[in-house]
Amino acid sequence: MRIVIADDAVLLRAGLERLLTDAGHEVVAAVGDGTALLSAVSQHRPDLAVIDVRMPPTFTDEGIRAAVLIRNQDPEVPLLVLSQYVEERYASELIADSPPGWGTCSRTGSRTSTTSWESWPMSAPGAPGWIPR
Repeated sequence: MRIVIADDAVLLRAGLERLLTDAGHEVVAAVGDGTALLSAVSQHRPDLAVIDVRMPPTFTDEGIRAAVLIRNQDPEVPLLVLSQYVEERYASELIADSPPGWGTCSRTGSRTSTTSWESWPMSAPGAPGWIPR
């Protein structure tokens, strides 16, 4: 699977890249902001984009806004949005008219999260165990 990772935290980004490549996936780009994410997705047409909600320059919602732009420009690109908080307005916009296949994974390990780090890299459209929403 060809994957783009977008997260401003260098250690997390490198860790995700290592986990995914060790699992046999190809990370075609690992970027730290929304502008670079949009360029990487346009250039590489990945099988999955893993996106952090908060990225530079304001560290508020640049990642989720970039995800909404990607969804509007190319609805076939599967997105996995990582967040430590929930911004319902953008989440609702992101999934409102989505084609089958969307997901989120909490980094907090909260009790409400049912997704584990071990399972999400394989939980993409076309992967074994994928359940369209």
